[in-house]
Amino acid sequence: EVKGPPGTINNVNETGALDHANSACAASGLNDFDTHDPIGQMVSQVQTAADSWRYYGLPHGAMNALTLAPALRFIAIVAPQEVVRFGSSIRGGDPAVKVEQLAALGDFGRLRDFGIPEDEIPHVAEAAAARPGNKNNPREATPEQVEELLRSIW
Repeated sequence: EVKGPPGTINNVNETGALDHANSACAASGLNDFDTHDPIGQMVSQVQTAADSWRYYGLPHGAMNALTLAPALRFIAIVAPQEVVRFGSSIRGGDPAVKVEQLAALGDFGRLRDFGIPEDEIPHVAEAAAARPGNKNNPREATPEQVEELLRSIW
């Protein structure tokens, strides 16, 4: 049984807004979300993982907040300059650490805090890896890699 987000309902929207800071980067010209832009594609990968949890009735913003940090670490291997650029746009040092701090503001720490059963992770990883957002990423993740990322935040 999925119990929903910890903390107050307002945290869902506030952290979702913080996590969508990359949209502001697009509006400011720092990120045009074209198919050759690794950060735009990384956002697509984060959305893929977050969207995969919607079948559980989980808040999209909270799932984005939790999955963005591991996605940043994953994409940094092939697009380190873009991840640094994203970090600059959110005025942080290490962008993954900054995103984790922002998620903590909403009391979003681990997937298990939302009642997600650990044995569901492989199924969600398989579905997320098959989604177009992952296929378009400059570093396409295998189901096993998605599972490892999800377990890192379970």
